[in-house]
Amino acid sequence: MPIAPVSFDLSSGWSGTGAVLRRRLSDGVSDAEQILTGIEQLTTKYSSMPEVRAFALSLMPRNMGNDDQNTQLRAIGDFVAKDMFYVRDPAGVEYFISVPKMIREYGRTGRIYADCDDHVLMFNTLLKSLGFHVRAVAAKITNSGYFDHVFSEYELNGRTGFFDGCQKSSPYEDKQGEMMAVVPLVP
Repeated sequence: MPIAPVSFDLSSGWSGTGAVLRRRLSDGVSDAEQILTGIEQLTTKYSSMPEVRAFALSLMPRNMGNDDQNTQLRAIGDFVAKDMFYVRDPAGVEYFISVPKMIREYGRTGRIYADCDDHVLMFNTLLKSLGFHVRAVAAKITNSGYFDHVFSEYELNGRTGFFDGCQKSSPYEDKQGEMMAVVPLVP
């Protein structure tokens, strides 16, 4: 099923064709805050697309129980951890790959190449399309002293969990100690 490109109001700071979007980061404002805000804006926009929800539903196993949110979460997480491969953005540039483009690429090649914010965007968007509460979290994972990674936080059965699709061997580890910046949990 083809997914149409999404158009953006370029006056909001986004530029691009709808497939790969670039957001110029502003001086004087934290990069983490700007990137998290961008992820949240795109998550909200893409999660309401019927084609995106249909793709999320296509990842569900046939033997899933009624309203089995644990299985839904794992199906989305397994897809991101198994079929998305980390590749850095160019130095000094922040790109977001649109969820429809990533879905099209997966349909064409069976894999997606993207950086950490795109892993978060895909995971959060697919889960949000299924009614989960999610948000992006900025973290410091090197000794650089500043934000250099982003991962997902989700709510499941009244509890908070974490998912880092770039950490392929154990993406569901507790990340509480790494959190630096967050935006409100988005329903």
